[in-house]
Amino acid sequence: MIPYGAYYNDPALSTLEQVQERDKAIRELRGESALITPTVGRIVWYYPHRTEPIDCNPGEPLAAIVARVHNEASVTLCVFDSGGAPHVKRSVPLFQDEKQEQQYIGVSSFCCWMPYQKGQAAKTEQLQDVVRGLTT
Repeated sequence: MIPYGAYYNDPALSTLEQVQERDKAIRELRGESALITPTVGRIVWYYPHRTEPIDCNPGEPLAAIVARVHNEASVTLCVFDSGGAPHVKRSVPLFQDEKQEQQYIGVSSFCCWMPYQKGQAAKTEQLQDVVRGLTT
């Protein structure tokens, strides 16, 4: 078995928990919220580029289903326009940070998690912190 540190070029990271702790600390320093891992079948909001020929209300998200995960920041989607017609969008950036979302609305197409999903991820992360505190 290859230690996790080999993937991250850091021999101090020998377990998945250590990698997750490091990533969480980095997010906290940056003021970012809990990271949500994309998986096939998850629902996200899709924001089209302002010139994209898709039936939508400007600035409002469209419903989309993750069809393929390229990595934690890029996915292929089945996007539903405001009339319910499906559209395939490949290699769509997945933003996890509200600052990025606000900066790119209308400027570039992207997808993001819904507020409810972000809230659930934050609650889960808090609960995991409590459980870790009880087991150490």
